[in-house]
Amino acid sequence: MEDTIVESIDYETLQYMIENFPDINKIYHHFILDIFVKTDAKIRLLKIPNSRERFEEFIRLNQHHYKDYIRRIPKHILASLLNMRPETLSRIITETGNNLI
Repeated sequence: MEDTIVESIDYETLQYMIENFPDINKIYHHFILDIFVKTDAKIRLLKIPNSRERFEEFIRLNQHHYKDYIRRIPKHILASLLNMRPETLSRIITETGNNLI
C-alpha cells in the first residue's frame, strides 16, 4: 500500500547475534513478545460478532493511530482487516460521525 524498505537477515546470522550480543537478544525478545501481543489482540478483535463493536474495539486498540489509519488505509482494505464488507464499514463510519473519526 505504501513504499517500504525491507531488510532481511539469514537465520544463522540472527541466531549468532542473539547468542553473542545481549542487546540484540533483548531487542529480539521484545520484538517477538510484541508480535504475540498484537496477534492476540487481532484474534480477540475478530471474535467480536457485531461489526460496529469490532470497529469500536479496533479504535480502542489503536487509539493513538486510528485517525491516521482511517485516512491512509483504503476502506476496502480496512474492511477486510476488520472482517466486514466495505459497505458495512462505510455505514459505521458515517453513523459514528465525528465522535470517533
